[in-house]
Amino acid sequence: MTAPGSLNVRTATGWRPVGVWQDVVYTNGGVSLVTKLKRIPFDIEFQFSARNGLMNHTGLVELPRITMYAVTDIQYMLQGLSATVVIPSGADLWDTSQVANITYVIAYSRIEEVPAWDLRAVTYAFGAFRDAYGLKRMQAFGLTVSAHMTNGLLSAEALNEVFTNLGTARNGATITITGNPGTATCDRTIATAKGWTVAA
Repeated sequence: MTAPGSLNVRTATGWRPVGVWQDVVYTNGGVSLVTKLKRIPFDIEFQFSARNGLMNHTGLVELPRITMYAVTDIQYMLQGLSATVVIPSGADLWDTSQVANITYVIAYSRIEEVPAWDLRAVTYAFGAFRDAYGLKRMQAFGLTVSAHMTNGLLSAEALNEVFTNLGTARNGATITITGNPGTATCDRTIATAKGWTVAA
């Protein structure tokens, strides 16, 4: 393990600080790739913070295996990924159970599906899923604070799944769903029954 906020990569001899890679620059808890790689040829481990993560990596078409340890901040982590990518899922990946801040985490990206992230600890979700243009399915659960899921590809069925997975709204929380194919026909009562305001 290394210092809080650090990022490591897995090599044949174990985990090493990201600085050992010539094509990677460690910046504010994230990775800035000098070359626009389509695939990152190593696993990544975030400790305590994944802020900025792989933000604006416009060439990436496949996410590497990402493990998170005691991470509380994933804001901007996958913002702006312009190629269509799928977030890998698995019991040992994406431990979001301690994450408090998901601001703009996949905003302005073409990510198609978010796996079953545990969002019960989230206290700030401003713009987290807004304008995620490729988003077809959101399996994250437990969210209790206001969030935008706008201008994606969420069908009525997909939005109903979102509503089903929401926690009980905190402080009059609002879920904004403008611009999705299912906005007009989804069952908003699933969310309003939990105290949410659904804005379209």
